Amino acid sequence: MCLILFIFLFMGNVYGDKTVEELRKDISNINTDSSYSEPGQIQRTCLSWLYGKDTYSSNPNVNKFTYEVKSFLENFMSLDKKRINDVNSREEMLKNAPDLKSIISQMEETYNYNLRSDEGKQDISEIIKLSKSGLTNMLEDTGSFFEEKGNNEKITIKKIELLENALKCYNTTTSIGGNIPEELNKKVSETKMSFYEDIEKAGNSVSEGERYYNETLNNRQMTTIKKATENYNIAISIYEKHNIPMLSGSEKYKSYYDAYKDATYKMDEANKLENELQTSFYMFVGIGAIILIIIFSTIFRGLSSYKRDEERMKITKIFR
Repeated sequence: MCLILFIFLFMGNVYGDKTVEELRKDISNINTDSSYSEPGQIQRTCLSWLYGKDTYSSNPNVNKFTYEVKSFLENFMSLDKKRINDVNSREEMLKNAPDLKSIISQMEETYNYNLRSDEGKQDISEIIKLSKSGLTNMLEDTGSFFEEKGNNEKITIKKIELLENALKCYNTTTSIGGNIPEELNKKVSETKMSFYEDIEKAGNSVSEGERYYNETLNNRQMTTIKKATENYNIAISIYEKHNIPMLSGSEKYKSYYDAYKDATYKMDEANKLENELQTSFYMFVGIGAIILIIIFSTIFRGLSSYKRDEERMKITKIFR
């Protein structure tokens, strides 16, 4: 931004020796076919102000202010052309808005220190007023765009960034006549707090799950592995609640998606270990059952044999 201001001031000096006629041509040549009324009004007001001056005269202060008006209109129009339903273009507009504010500040400074006594000072004041109005409208428009996108966004982290962009737009207008919707401010704050608390909880649940998983590797108990899967399930449900799985392939939000993938991987490993323990348990029960059956069968056969022998002995005694 400092570089832009440096170039801006340097070019202002270059414009210092232009005649009023040349300045009129510069302003007239700007295409102000805008979706806003202000650029056309600024252009007409500036030309009206210049037509009140000697065509062939050259005044450094007039040159300086005219260049600032020209710079504002050109920058405004370049952003206005990007005023479409595209998040990237709107973000570029928001990024460049401070430069337009700086130009307005420079216009005010030129007026206050160099053109206070100018015969057309009412026109100058009107140009500054219209510039603020145009930028405010553009930013509020862009703020509404981000706000609507944010309200319809399903992925929480994207929702937060869109609503924060809306808030930045409104914040940028405060010094030039705009207002910040208090409801939006509250909504952004609450959504962020809820999201980051949930993400922290998910991270803690994964850590707790790991602890129980490692404990299970040592004690081989079903109770601890079930606690591990419970914790992993808590983490995964939180990530799914905020639609983190929908961030697959996103570089910008890679850390969130990686955390979700890590939780699902550890859940799979815990399920494998649980199945392994269940299989071992069922095998143990099965083998135990077989052993018991063999033991009981042996005992039963022994008792049966004993009873048969006893019956034979009784019969033998009778016939004696």
